[in-house]
Amino acid sequence: MPNVDSLLSLFHPKWERPPPAISAPKPAPTASPPRRRNSARKSAPPVPHDGPSSAPWAIKDEDKKSGAGLLFFAYGQLSAIQKYLREATDAAASFRALNPKLQIAIVSNNGTVDARVFSHHITPRPDLLFAGRPFANGADPMPRQWLTRLYYMAHSPYALTWALDSGVLACAGDGSKGAVQTFLDEAERTQFWGFDVAQANQAHGAAMYPHNWNILYRWTPRTSAMMRDWFLLQLRRGVATDDQKTLHAAEARQLAAGGLAVGQMPAEFATAFYSPLAGSKKFYPRITRSVRGRVHVVHHTKTETCAVANVHAGRIRQLLQRDKDRPIETLTNASACRKAVHGSDAPAKRCPYTSGASEHRAEGRGPKAVKLVPLREGALS
Repeated sequence: MPNVDSLLSLFHPKWERPPPAISAPKPAPTASPPRRRNSARKSAPPVPHDGPSSAPWAIKDEDKKSGAGLLFFAYGQLSAIQKYLREATDAAASFRALNPKLQIAIVSNNGTVDARVFSHHITPRPDLLFAGRPFANGADPMPRQWLTRLYYMAHSPYALTWALDSGVLACAGDGSKGAVQTFLDEAERTQFWGFDVAQANQAHGAAMYPHNWNILYRWTPRTSAMMRDWFLLQLRRGVATDDQKTLHAAEARQLAAGGLAVGQMPAEFATAFYSPLAGSKKFYPRITRSVRGRVHVVHHTKTETCAVANVHAGRIRQLLQRDKDRPIETLTNASACRKAVHGSDAPAKRCPYTSGASEHRAEGRGPKAVKLVPLREGALS
């Protein structure tokens, strides 16, 4: 298990006594201007603040980050490696087949990875392979922790990194050839349309609450500071606790401290299923955010999902799965959505995940600017 010194070394490469502070000479006294009587006090306008309020994360070889690429993960104990490396290889192969020149890296403590699929193999340090734990609800007995993932997201070799879960697919079909490469090329050309980070959104409304299966980020001083805070918040709450809650907090804190441009990934590149009933403990039914164009990236491992997702490409639609044994349906209007989710077409019934949905109206169009869900008091306790 990592010790305190090894964790501290991640942030400070050498422990040294700081040099003595040098006092600036005191300015010569100047006469005060005469005071105006009965003059209204006017505060100075706020100074624009586009940088972090503290030093960014001191990443090794930071100056060597270049280009754009995908980043997958398959690390941990042998059983975890076997499962996630198989999934990540299948996922990366689906991207590679449609985007032959795409840069794709994987963080894995397996001895080898498929060089036909992955262009970079990043081997994590043994002391950064933290102990995980199964989900509390017992749905998955596999021990998990995301702190290793978080650390190597910051140490990605790319200046523009698209971090994805292993359980994803790039959808094939007409109009999908080269779509991911085109999207990344345009993101590079435009400096990511001015964003620092964009991610999938699991909030019911138009505000943002991150869904960490799909995060695209540009390495900037603001992103660096946010990720360092995210890492420390994760340590504070627990290595194996929910990393989406700590990312939300880190983004909110960086937004307040030094600015952070957060976006929502276009639904065409971030289609995923969510519970449509707020507060429900049931896994099904599941519904996607509304999407307009062709679905290029889906949080699913079955190719049939891609086929269903694109039957009505060009129309605003949502996908619905009522339970695991029933086929995925396509909902093409709000009435069908209300009936499927609530069993009633009453106008008072709200169709979830329609607001702030598809923004990729044409190839090359970037993420949508969003406001974060407000950070609640005690959210990190």
